[in-house]
Amino acid sequence: MFSTRTTMGKRFVVFALALVAVLLTAGWAAAQLPTGTISGVVKDASGAVMPGASVTVANTETGLTRTGVAGADGTYKFPALPVGTYEIRVEHPGFQRAIQSGLKLNVGQEAVMNFSLQVGAVEQTVAVTAEAPMIETTSATVSGLVAENEVREREGLKKTPLRVAQALTFLTNGYRADLALTRTP
Repeated sequence: MFSTRTTMGKRFVVFALALVAVLLTAGWAAAQLPTGTISGVVKDASGAVMPGASVTVANTETGLTRTGVAGADGTYKFPALPVGTYEIRVEHPGFQRAIQSGLKLNVGQEAVMNFSLQVGAVEQTVAVTAEAPMIETTSATVSGLVAENEVREREGLKKTPLRVAQALTFLTNGYRADLALTRTP
């Protein structure tokens, strides 16, 4: 009877530890998704912010579309967008529609696209089709994708869950994956 309780107690502890590990790594795993953010401020020609402006982002490669409204301070933000090429459309009653095309969103990037709407009829559109120069102004993070075949080609990488977890922990800012993975005999 005593050994059964001890065994059940050990199982409970192992289960509890596994559950805690899963919960602690859930946020980390979500942060590793290949997504980026598009944000900015909508102003009029005089520089005054325009709350209530309708902002739509559309991935031109997949057709994904998200729509939002600029806040009281004229800002908008679309987090967790899949990487790809986007078109941003901004509209407000009594102003010309503005469109920015060809925005290339990369992994972990926060692309800041500010708009200045001109007074005019809604039917008029100001379209910018050239690729906008993207300078990361919101963080000093450098990020990129690691192809699946690159991970598999690492020398000495055994496919045990522990080894994979150890290898992936080094794929964070400031570490080089090729230095983190050591060759096993």
